[in-house]
Amino acid sequence: NVWQATFELGYPFGPLIRMLTLTGQRLSEVAKCLWSDIDFNDRKWEITVARAKNKNGHIVHISEPLLHELEQLREMAKFEYLFTTTGVTPVSGFSKAKRRIDKLCGVRDWTFHDLRRTFATISTESLGCDPVVVDRILNHVNGSVKGVAAVYQRGQYLEQRKEVLNKWANFLGRIV
Repeated sequence: NVWQATFELGYPFGPLIRMLTLTGQRLSEVAKCLWSDIDFNDRKWEITVARAKNKNGHIVHISEPLLHELEQLREMAKFEYLFTTTGVTPVSGFSKAKRRIDKLCGVRDWTFHDLRRTFATISTESLGCDPVVVDRILNHVNGSVKGVAAVYQRGQYLEQRKEVLNKWANFLGRIV
């Protein structure tokens, strides 16, 4: 499977794909993550307005498996970016990495965005998580709250988001 193949892929793409899978965040946002965005004490990752695709700053809870990943990466961290091949810019070359992982796992009919979509689908349908909370995790501007309700519904649901990401990490741990 894709998850298992990430361990054969190595740095930077193996850990990057695991972070994508564990958080449900956008590829570009994970790729541009800086060490200064990670708060190990409060176990949160802040996606700043400057790096968020939709220009909405965003907090992502760091589950136990993600914390483990980040601690391993921190041991070899020499650069500003979590994922880099040059030391000065965020990682790129996703198509080449995708071809390599496809070859390793034998699965070809998927995209990086499917990891995000799978998180949303399984979290709401199989794990029974509130779609509004999942939308907040995904940092959707136009999610499940629409119309007049969207004008008034501004809750961030930080504790519920933490619960959902922990539930998701536990689910992944059971299936892999």
